[in-house]
Amino acid sequence: MLFFLVGCNNTPTKTSNEVHTQTEIKKEEQVKSFNNPALYYSTGTDFISFLAMLQVTQPDDYDTLLYYTSTISKSKYSKEVIYKWFKITNLNFNKKLKAIRKLNYSTYILNYLSSINATKTLRTFTVTIEQDKCKLLIEK
Repeated sequence: MLFFLVGCNNTPTKTSNEVHTQTEIKKEEQVKSFNNPALYYSTGTDFISFLAMLQVTQPDDYDTLLYYTSTISKSKYSKEVIYKWFKITNLNFNKKLKAIRKLNYSTYILNYLSSINATKTLRTFTVTIEQDKCKLLIEK
């Protein structure tokens, strides 16, 4: 009596005249997400904490922060005004995301409980989803 074991882990799958193995398809499914402001880029952090990390690790690179600014803010304010906003706004504060509210299909409001100088306050940020990426909506 002979037994044959056949594995189908790397069996080819045909889609639109292309051959993909099951392993390649699984890798394609694990694409990281940039459009969830509460869990940004699968790093376990939210979008504002991600911006705070950029602000700390690249302190004078305002072009990177400008990239994560919404097109509405870019059209409303000049580049210099947005740079100044990032200079005077400290995103690196002790914060905890308490609530997220969806205004429409692409706009969210993030509410943070923060502790600044031993005073608890609520800080609010508006985030939009543009081209499948989170972008900060600057409101003065």
